Amino acid sequence: MLLIRIALVVATLPMLVIASVALGQGTPSLNELQNSWKQMDLCARQAALRFPEWDAESVRKRDHYAKQCQQQSKVPTRSGAAASGSTASPPTK
Repeated sequence: MLLIRIALVVATLPMLVIASVALGQGTPSLNELQNSWKQMDLCARQAALRFPEWDAESVRKRDHYAKQCQQQSKVPTRSGAAASGSTASPPTK
């Protein structure tokens, strides 16, 4: 069963590459994507430094700050912990 799945992936991969090249005129380059992710991470880092607490209010403020930074930087915005309705907790070490 696993070999069949691997064979399907190997067989469809060239078709996907050809299709992505043919349709890829409007898609961003790898460097553009990496720059966007770098800016998104920078905004998230700045927000975490500005609002380091993990209470609900700080999480909302941190998400709002990060979203504003991302919009001003013209990069895609991430949905934050407060937006999803989940309870945020500090990262574990």
